Amino acid sequence: MTIGINITERTDQGVPALAGDSDLTLGLLGVTERGPLNRPIIISGESEFKRLFGNYITTGFASYAYAGFRLNGGRRAYVSRIYGTGGVAALLTLVDRAVSPAATLEVSAAYKGSADKGIWGNSLKVTIADNAADVNLFDLTVFLSGEKKEVWRGLTPATAESAINDGENGSEFIKVVNKASAATAPANNPAVQSLTALTTGADPAAPSTSNLSGTQGDLSGIYAFDGKPITHLICPESQDSTFQANLEAYCANLGTVGAIFSLPKGTSVSAAISAGAARQLAISYAACYLGHITVVDPIGTTSNPVKVVCPDGHIAGVFARTWRTRGVHKAPAGVIDGSIRGAIAIDVDVANDTNLTLVAEAGVNALRSIPGYGRVVMVSRTLSKDTRWTYVNVRNLFNYVKRALKDGLLWVQQEPNDAMLQRKVAKDVVLPFMMGLYHQGAFGSGKVSDVFTIKCDSDNNPESEVDLGNFHLDITMYPSKPAESIYISIGQQKSGGSSVKET
Repeated sequence: MTIGINITERTDQGVPALAGDSDLTLGLLGVTERGPLNRPIIISGESEFKRLFGNYITTGFASYAYAGFRLNGGRRAYVSRIYGTGGVAALLTLVDRAVSPAATLEVSAAYKGSADKGIWGNSLKVTIADNAADVNLFDLTVFLSGEKKEVWRGLTPATAESAINDGENGSEFIKVVNKASAATAPANNPAVQSLTALTTGADPAAPSTSNLSGTQGDLSGIYAFDGKPITHLICPESQDSTFQANLEAYCANLGTVGAIFSLPKGTSVSAAISAGAARQLAISYAACYLGHITVVDPIGTTSNPVKVVCPDGHIAGVFARTWRTRGVHKAPAGVIDGSIRGAIAIDVDVANDTNLTLVAEAGVNALRSIPGYGRVVMVSRTLSKDTRWTYVNVRNLFNYVKRALKDGLLWVQQEPNDAMLQRKVAKDVVLPFMMGLYHQGAFGSGKVSDVFTIKCDSDNNPESEVDLGNFHLDITMYPSKPAESIYISIGQQKSGGSSVKET
């Protein structure tokens, strides 16, 4: 024994703690100026969005939705470009240095090996120069709109193809194809040239409902988000009821993702009631909104440039802001938490409580303009007919808990299925997590035993289930519900006067 303080590190297995999502992660499917098709890319800022997906465009709403998401408090999003038929990726064919020049390298607009269609590619130019260290090699520099973007050094036609087209570390602007020139190296290298443009790039058509819906087999459309850790999914390009039904079904099938969408621009109150009723399900993972918003248009050409857009991105930002400042259990609505930053006006402003109620009873959340507060989300309901799932915050809370359990209990698989494991899961892992939510106010009023229950013992894990390799954890919760209808009673009381004896 050594005199003093002796410290040893224990190597016995600990029990991982459950941790829920720290923030909302949005999935955004939309039409952008550029970017690979059906390939979600995580974005953490508007400059990064512009670098990878281009500028605002008149033919798509993804840029406006992402800007609204960020403006209202959103931070993290997976963005996936979608488009319809046709379109061409800009192209340039480089010839070799032989006496009779032949094609040696084909350069086209792309992102890390995936073709990137659109007229944006016509703004690309490349230069070819001899490598300073080895004249047998060449360097390729990429310019976009006159700005240097990438430099690729020490290439041959063969190594250029493998390096530039790499799916992880390749070019964000071009891909190349080695045309296998018959010239002997280094004569097969592309001829030296400066600022040579790619040409013939053309935009694809707008995406159809089938393009947006996609298929699971090829991970297209909404299915491109398979395996991505998103919490909510939007597509500002379409308010088509068939597509929105597909979007809601996709989220419901995942079981941990919420859908946010809007009714078409200019939908009246009566039409909104009918549309909401048609979209309602017994249990829904979707929140539907009425009212398109007017925002400042960065590419507008008038003296007061504005544009009317669907509010999906802005509302997703409201969700994210409320989640971070108040908790996932708080309804993303109200004059404080439901404020829509950046919204100048609403095309269908449900100005009275009667219509607001009628629309809400159909599962549609109407936006309102309230003096002193601006444009506000005042109702937060899902499209669920089952009253247990009426409120968006309840759906968000349950999705949050399910994601935490699914991710945090992976270590349980293949552990010895016995009473010790059951106690560890129930008492050491799940209980602290649920108590954390309890102290945040995620549940309704009452003692701990009144608002949630955890069961994981021999009752729900009998030998017959253990023998089948099954492990059961049952949790019930009484979630917090929002104060939606406020009743104030005002009346008269008898005089408070009393006799006073003077002395």
